[in-house]
Amino acid sequence: MHIYPLRSPVVRTVFPTVFAVLAACTSGGRGDDSAGSDGGNDCSTSARPIYTIDDASHLALFDTAARTFRDLGALSCPVAHAPNFVDGIIVGEFPYSMAVARDAIYVLYHDNAPQSASFNASEMFRVDPATLTCTKTPWVTQDHEEVFGMAFSPDADGGDIETLFIAGAPDTGGAARPPSVSLASVDTVSMSATPIGEVRGTDPALAGTSDGRLWGFFSRTGVIQQIAKTTGAALGPAFGNASISASSARAWTFAFSGGDVYVFLANDGDEHSVVHQIGLDGSEKGGTQTSSSTFIVGAGVSPCR
Repeated sequence: MHIYPLRSPVVRTVFPTVFAVLAACTSGGRGDDSAGSDGGNDCSTSARPIYTIDDASHLALFDTAARTFRDLGALSCPVAHAPNFVDGIIVGEFPYSMAVARDAIYVLYHDNAPQSASFNASEMFRVDPATLTCTKTPWVTQDHEEVFGMAFSPDADGGDIETLFIAGAPDTGGAARPPSVSLASVDTVSMSATPIGEVRGTDPALAGTSDGRLWGFFSRTGVIQQIAKTTGAALGPAFGNASISASSARAWTFAFSGGDVYVFLANDGDEHSVVHQIGLDGSEKGGTQTSSSTFIVGAGVSPCR
């Protein structure tokens, strides 16, 4: 997720095959994406890599064991409004958020062109992670959710059926963001959204875990909170720390893997995203700088891949 515009018109540095090493402790806790029991499902018992996407549509895998990124390639999704230069900045549709399912990756593209007829245009694409083929879905803005975080969560602990959740609000441009967002579930065939409730907090990124839970990361407060999938209410104690708090974040997302949380964050004025490895007690376990001009806006681990 991110706030526009992210970049000035400079040449984009493409991911090398391996471009970052995380100087951190070994991943602790359980060896899956869950913050709790795996419920006997068929997920690997080792920490699984995290898919990431940056604002230039580059898909990569972050290996939490080796603490490296591996470039998978650039997406060529057929967006309605391709990026172009206007008044010295790049405008058009860029990746805004991402959700990872068992069999596909879903990427939300949003048009950031100010004062244009397509300002609030959002499109969602289904991506084959093996071929990077993009297929446009029937998604159209619903329930006033023009920009949103999204994630898949199994319907039950260790279950095979999963649901796509989104939490968002209208694009307010440069105006203040609302203090709460709408939570909805999405049918990935019809792409129709079913409103659920309100989530208190500004622009949360979402993540699901294999035990059937849904989580939100609120970058302005540095808080990670479980969210009730039936109401949008906060569940249980939140955790986090000041290192993942950004009063004016440019790009923010997160994912669970290996019993820890990996937060990808860039504050206003930063030149790139930083990866923070966070324990479930909120402790900082280490971090790394990504490549110059790399802003990671989406991350996810399949609930069971």
